[in-house]
Amino acid sequence: MKPGTRERLVVGVALAMCVAQLGFRAWALSGAWFQYDDFEFMSRVLNEPLGWSVLFDGYNSHLMPAGFLLTWANTHFAPLDFTPAAVEMLGMLALGSIGAVVFLCSAFGRRPGILVPLGLYLATVFTLPANTWWAAGVNQLPGLAALFWGGWTHLTYLRTRRFGWAVATMLITLAGLAFQEKTLLVYWLYLFLAVAYFAEGKLVRRLFSLARTYRNGVLLYGAVGTAYCAFYVSQALSFDPAQGNRQPVGPLLAEMIGDAYSTGVFGGPFRWATATKGVFTFADPGQIVTGLAVLALVLLGTELAAARTRSRRAWLLVGVALLMDAFLLAASRLANFGTDIGREYRFITELSAFTAVALGLATMRLRGAPELVVPTEHRGVLVGRPWRVAVVAVAVCALGTYSSVRFVQHWDDQTYSKTFFAHLQHDLTTSEQAVPVVDAPVPDRLFPGWALLYPDDSASHVLAFWRERAYFPDIANDRLLTIDDDGHLVPVVMDPVRESKPSTASDCPYDATDRTVTVPLDGPVLGAGWWARATYVSTGITTLHVKAGDLEHTITTKSGLHSLFFTAEGDGFDNVTFRTDDAAANVCIGDVVIGGAVAAGSDETNDEDD
Repeated sequence: MKPGTRERLVVGVALAMCVAQLGFRAWALSGAWFQYDDFEFMSRVLNEPLGWSVLFDGYNSHLMPAGFLLTWANTHFAPLDFTPAAVEMLGMLALGSIGAVVFLCSAFGRRPGILVPLGLYLATVFTLPANTWWAAGVNQLPGLAALFWGGWTHLTYLRTRRFGWAVATMLITLAGLAFQEKTLLVYWLYLFLAVAYFAEGKLVRRLFSLARTYRNGVLLYGAVGTAYCAFYVSQALSFDPAQGNRQPVGPLLAEMIGDAYSTGVFGGPFRWATATKGVFTFADPGQIVTGLAVLALVLLGTELAAARTRSRRAWLLVGVALLMDAFLLAASRLANFGTDIGREYRFITELSAFTAVALGLATMRLRGAPELVVPTEHRGVLVGRPWRVAVVAVAVCALGTYSSVRFVQHWDDQTYSKTFFAHLQHDLTTSEQAVPVVDAPVPDRLFPGWALLYPDDSASHVLAFWRERAYFPDIANDRLLTIDDDGHLVPVVMDPVRESKPSTASDCPYDATDRTVTVPLDGPVLGAGWWARATYVSTGITTLHVKAGDLEHTITTKSGLHSLFFTAEGDGFDNVTFRTDDAAANVCIGDVVIGGAVAAGSDETNDEDD
């Protein structure tokens, strides 16, 4: 080949691989829609003015101002349209993939060997969950881009010692941190490259040498990292980091390393399982596949150690990142979700990037580094046999694509939320006037309770897309609706906990002719969130005042027989009082029922309501 031809061919193949990944992920996104936390994000940006609290208040321990800003723009300019989110995720993915090519070419040169770690990063399933779910993608995909692009500028700084490259590295890092605090893991890459390859001697000597050689960069990196951590703790940290030291991390690590990481590296996990309510899709490879993957990983590391000097240290990059992921999960998620959370790739997304970099460092010389990986005379099953390496790499990419297709097919819950909101939109927009709706939490299947904070999961916040089509009264005549599990607006029925005591009167159970009547209940009512239904007959129109525990309501009655719905709460009240402004209206209260306001036909209604 002519000089430079092979290098251009390598870059062309690498870019073609990126395009192929982008096309495949576009197909995966074609059937996706908003899920779970996405609606919490939308509720937040719809019901609060764009400002500091929307952008910088933590969400489930995440600090993501740029993510909320993008969500705000999408929600206000294209409400419930997944296209902008999909395009943005593809753009973030492309930025990270091109960054991987740039980093690998810069680190190891434009040589065929870089296509192996690149293929592992592009084709395996590690980044797929984050690329098909907006709430995960807007957090994690920018972090992957920051890792590769920041790694490139950091390497250039280490080689040239020009401070401008250190500044560029921190600007890229801050851009990633604007989307998620976990981008801080790039600091481990920066530190590892510097200590392991750009310094010599024992560890302490290496650290002192780096501090002297790159003093300005060390000060800059440290100042930015320290300032960000202090800001993050003040704004978003909502779990106790010490909890990670108190939780049994061993079982969690076993699932992370065995079921998820090891199988994923070789194109797995091939099978998937979904947790309760379909919130998480776990790797479910089975014990045989897990055992074989772990064995293959050990054999690969052993062969590389024999074939390359200084190759073992490269795997510290992955090992420490794994431990940090396990610690974070143990501190923030393990108590609620159990060890199965270790099999969810969404929590180890960045390991694909760390593994690609580590594989390159274990097999190829890092350009410009004084500590070099040098080939030995060992000729193993793969090392020194490029065609075998190529076959294995292609096989891993093919298996990773297969596992990805299975993931997309398995995540069949994506149609639920889209159908739910389509039903809501139809029922609201076809109504001739605004409808009264109970301001209750929407179904758990749409908003899993553990991921949300009241009131963002309430109907009034979710229906903010249609502010003029619904209202949320605390008292209503005859008509009151609620949202059922399918997203339809249906009439409310009562799931009673207390009822009015039987009356001895023969004509009118509870007569308000004297303007006030107190209806006794068959027991005390405790707490908030209750609804009451009362039947009444009125001979005219008048103002009716209702007191139910600590709540008081006022409404205008209608002539004839009607139902009245109103909220109730208190610390052990056992009666409801009705008072009219006009005794001539002759208001008669029939009965009172207090309990939950549920959708007609739901499983919560009892036989009496049915």
